[in-house]
Amino acid sequence: MAFRGSLDKLFEPKNGNFHGLVQLIAKFDSVMQDHLRRIKDEEIHDHYLGKRIQNELIQLMGNKVQKTITDRIKASKNFAVILDCTPDVSHKEQLSLTIRSVSDGSTVPVGIYEHFIEFTGVKESTRKSLLDVLLDKLVTVNQVSKQLQGETVERSVAVRSMERTLGRLQNYRTDGFDSALADAKEMANDMDIEPVFKKNRIRERSFCKLKLIKTYLRSTMTQDRLNGLAIHSIENEVSSQLDYN
Repeated sequence: MAFRGSLDKLFEPKNGNFHGLVQLIAKFDSVMQDHLRRIKDEEIHDHYLGKRIQNELIQLMGNKVQKTITDRIKASKNFAVILDCTPDVSHKEQLSLTIRSVSDGSTVPVGIYEHFIEFTGVKESTRKSLLDVLLDKLVTVNQVSKQLQGETVERSVAVRSMERTLGRLQNYRTDGFDSALADAKEMANDMDIEPVFKKNRIRERSFCKLKLIKTYLRSTMTQDRLNGLAIHSIENEVSSQLDYN
């Protein structure tokens, strides 16, 4: 549902759903009714209902949701990163960053959780490009190797570290997952937990929401606005539990 219309004025046709909802609320809320009256009578000229205020509200609320999620990830002992790219309606590659973490019960009940973090516009979807984006974005959850973050680190040291990491990932691709799955099932049985892994399709949901938010009628918007709307829509369970006052 588009917030803005072709006009950015109150009490005008085609002024968008946001202004329409404000006008509807004013019929039942005396404070809003008085505010709109003062605008209509030109007693005030700054009504704080324009597109910039909308973007600021969306961004502030989205940042709060993201901070809540990253705090949960920081408290967890283990997490995995899921990256995937898809073009949006304006043919711009959008990288979806999703993190799956294991909660120890300190912030949320014990379990495996999968959370959408954000979309990032990328120029290409090569391995090097995605790795660069990943190292930059993981600073959000403060889990990147401090050795690679240091300003004085030598390039050769960073390259060797990345080569070792790549080697581990290649070995994990061949037989590491099966071994980890067997270990996880054994641990679950020892804890009297049913060894069934919950499927959480956050990544697929993020792509669906991207197509709903960014359509042919709304093909241009800032990345901050896109991420704010996306994280509210995808992480609505987290968003609905927060206090924005």
